Amino acid sequence: IKDKLYNENKNLSEEKAILEEKFVLLNEFYASALSNKDRYKNQIMSYRDSFGRLFDITKNLDSTLVDQVFREALEALEGILDNKSICIYNCNAGVGFARLIICSKEIISITDKSLNFAKYDQMVSHFEEENVWVNRDRLIGYPEYAMPIYHNEELIAFITVQKTKYDQMSIYYENLIKIVCGLIKISLVRAIEFTKQIEDDIYIQGSRIMKPEYFSRVISVKESMQESGNSEYILIRFDVSKDNIVSVGNQLSQSIRTTDVIGVGTDGHLYICLNQTSKKDIQIVLSRIQKAGIRFNTLNSGEANEHS
Repeated sequence: IKDKLYNENKNLSEEKAILEEKFVLLNEFYASALSNKDRYKNQIMSYRDSFGRLFDITKNLDSTLVDQVFREALEALEGILDNKSICIYNCNAGVGFARLIICSKEIISITDKSLNFAKYDQMVSHFEEENVWVNRDRLIGYPEYAMPIYHNEELIAFITVQKTKYDQMSIYYENLIKIVCGLIKISLVRAIEFTKQIEDDIYIQGSRIMKPEYFSRVISVKESMQESGNSEYILIRFDVSKDNIVSVGNQLSQSIRTTDVIGVGTDGHLYICLNQTSKKDIQIVLSRIQKAGIRFNTLNSGEANEHS
């Protein structure tokens, strides 16, 4: 009986040891499977042209502020296209120029702030809604790709890819640009329409002068774009009384570009935000304001500089 019990106990111990080994092995397999699942999920979500990445882009573009849409659009294009030569331009009906809103920091020093349509007629004249223009004729000075953005049959903006690698001149890359720019268009048009609907909340009555709350949001985005090296801006402050803000602002609006913004700061002063303007070309804008007979006291470009 003693030997029998000993043998049974020994067999149970051996079975227990085998089961423990199996348990440890299965536990390792399970942990490895979880790790692989998370890793593959991150790879799928982060891969530049995956559905997960496109969903992430759509989420980031979901903004009611037009400037924020432009900022997120550049980041999305650079990431998914694997390209650092992206430019986004703003257009106005009846104007023969496009104004640069934001571009990749690698090319900001060599990119013109204004684009004359007359010099790029072979590109602009062939713009078609929902279609990507491709520089198949290898035209010198032209971008490799350009995607126009229309709203109510009017050209409101277009996006260019200035330079590409050899393997990026393909149908696949062209379709990728079309998809991403299509997402950008949806968000941009939505932001523009929303802005029109709340104009009474944005602008002071009887003017195009932004109220302090909205103006501070715009400047915050401009500052973020400048810190990232994708854009430049300068603020000019006008010391005018509250009674004269609307009249002076309306007069100033006749002397600035369509991409510049007039608003009231949180300090109650009237400001102009000059988009894509640096210290070296500020004098052009200042002389235009002086010719209009408007005097200013402070130029703010990170630090206050007194001007008369």
